[in-house]
Amino acid sequence: MPKKDVSSIIARGTPLQRITLYANHIAETSLGGAGLLTEAELNKLYNSFETASEIRLYNKFKKADLVVKQALFYLQQTRLGYREQIAFLVAYSIHWSNFKDIRETFNDILYTIGKKNKALRKKILDIMVNTNAVMAQFKEEEGQVVLSVEPKDFKGLNYLKGNFARAWKEHRAEERYEGEGYLRLLLLAHKDNAEGYLIRAKALIKALNDYMEEQGFKIKAYRRFVEAVEADLHEDKSPIEIYSEKRTLESLKDSRFNNEDHKKDFLDEVSKYFVFPDYSKIELDQAEYRKFKEGFFDAE
Repeated sequence: MPKKDVSSIIARGTPLQRITLYANHIAETSLGGAGLLTEAELNKLYNSFETASEIRLYNKFKKADLVVKQALFYLQQTRLGYREQIAFLVAYSIHWSNFKDIRETFNDILYTIGKKNKALRKKILDIMVNTNAVMAQFKEEEGQVVLSVEPKDFKGLNYLKGNFARAWKEHRAEERYEGEGYLRLLLLAHKDNAEGYLIRAKALIKALNDYMEEQGFKIKAYRRFVEAVEADLHEDKSPIEIYSEKRTLESLKDSRFNNEDHKKDFLDEVSKYFVFPDYSKIELDQAEYRKFKEGFFDAE
């Protein structure tokens, strides 16, 4: 804001203009910014609230500022929880992709050799599973290379059942608890957790925006913060396109699939890899919204 506008508001602004300037300065400094006012300007503005109605307006904004700060703190904690789940998804999806690439490469080699050359096949398989710790996580099954049961890096089914109960209940019937099925189950568990954070964040953002609108508490710094958080939640975090449904669908718009049936078959095949959440597909949870509205805002 230009200094001439600041000086004009301090000297001749309406009570609403003055309290809005004051609140914007407090918000800017609370979020690490330099603020809009000098110390002298801040004191002059503070002392300008003299009448009973002006003091009531000041107290109203002061209370709203406290409520909004508490909500923003919780929103930031929700964002951090979401990012933690995304970190797991990134790590495990890269791990899965590496295993998948290794499996496909060696199965191509075995296919090229053919079934008749058993000695060469055995020699290659022995080299594969005994070379190092990574390759030791593979085994031969019906002439194919597959990821071993309970790979060394992913033990702990009891942990999975205990800490990701919802995902376990939903997905256990469709997965074999071994190899890549085990990895997918682990990824789906973290996806469920990440979506839980997104559900809470969307409800809180809606309740927070509604509250600021109802209170006339239109503070730019706080709105920018909320917009930045929501932009982060919207951002596709998948390190590899195939694990993102959104990016996969976008890539198909200019793909080789002119036939809709072929496109459908392809999506049916790759949909098992869609393990990253999409904020735009998260619907507003009315129960969560009411919880935040009544807990954070209406309870003030």
